[in-house]
Amino acid sequence: SGAALASDGVSVYVTDQGNDTVWKCPVSGCPSPIAFALGQNDPHGIAVDDTTVYWANNGNGTVMKLAK
Repeated sequence: SGAALASDGVSVYVTDQGNDTVWKCPVSGCPSPIAFALGQNDPHGIAVDDTTVYWANNGNGTVMKLAK
């Protein structure tokens, strides 16, 4: 499985292709990641702006977005 990550300086967002999940962790440390988006379809690539997180699902060709 592969992963991509992006940060806004407050949180780090990571795609997890093996578990079809996008995870969120504070940049200060992450003893327990938070499931930010479950049930994705092979998430890959990720970007973040001031209000939104974006990623692509390779399994079905969709581009997803979710408010932080």
